[in-house]
Amino acid sequence: MREEKWLLEAVLNCPPSELIPLVSQRPPVISIVGGGGKTTCVKAIATECYDKGIRAAVATTTHMQMPHDEFLLDAEDMDAFYALMEREGQVWLGRRLDPGAAGRESRMVKNKSRALSLDFVRRVCREGGVPVIIEADGARCLPCKAPADHEPVIPEETTHVLSVYGLDALGQRIADIAFRPELVSDILGKEPADIIGEDDLVSLALSDRAGRKAVTDAMAYCVVLNKADNDAMRDQAKEIAAKMTAQGVSRVLITNDLVRLMHR
Repeated sequence: MREEKWLLEAVLNCPPSELIPLVSQRPPVISIVGGGGKTTCVKAIATECYDKGIRAAVATTTHMQMPHDEFLLDAEDMDAFYALMEREGQVWLGRRLDPGAAGRESRMVKNKSRALSLDFVRRVCREGGVPVIIEADGARCLPCKAPADHEPVIPEETTHVLSVYGLDALGQRIADIAFRPELVSDILGKEPADIIGEDDLVSLALSDRAGRKAVTDAMAYCVVLNKADNDAMRDQAKEIAAKMTAQGVSRVLITNDLVRLMHR
């Protein structure tokens, strides 16, 4: 166990001096699933790339919050992608949702965008020549979830999958803190009124019906225990991480204060 200052360096298990050569030679495709901080992880990695002069693309295969318009590409056009990347150093793929559109979910924020086609996202992964960070799952801001039949949408080109869990789920009822609580309850053999404990997060992270769903052997699987914002939560996260690694999860990251990384 060791401390890392930057999220991308931790994900790639890469010393700072080797990061830029690594991502230049083998640009990673990082798909982020789960709950409890996916968009924050996306933005923290994107900010890290921007601050370090690493060109990168950000995409979603569902919906996510998008940045200001100077980074946004809403056309499925590789020439436009290359031109925007040259000008801005970062490209976010998506189409803004109309805040007044019929059927818009009440929890969607004003700057929410929907995905471009999966075919185009995959083309960017193959031809873009830059790291691609993908929010590949939705959880409506809840700290844990189990995916429905159509979820998650992880492009085949993915090299790393981050499965995110918010530690604020611990000690809370499944019905109150899980997205698709009936599926979470079924996987855990519990009722929606039951409490989420440490072993439950371990079970979700190990499950092919939850954290590991659609993760292939060619993809590096990494669990992120997010919101370890005080000493007690960090100690609890270390216990959970030890249980996960003992049961076959090769890498577990314990994160806190990712918002700081977004605003450096």
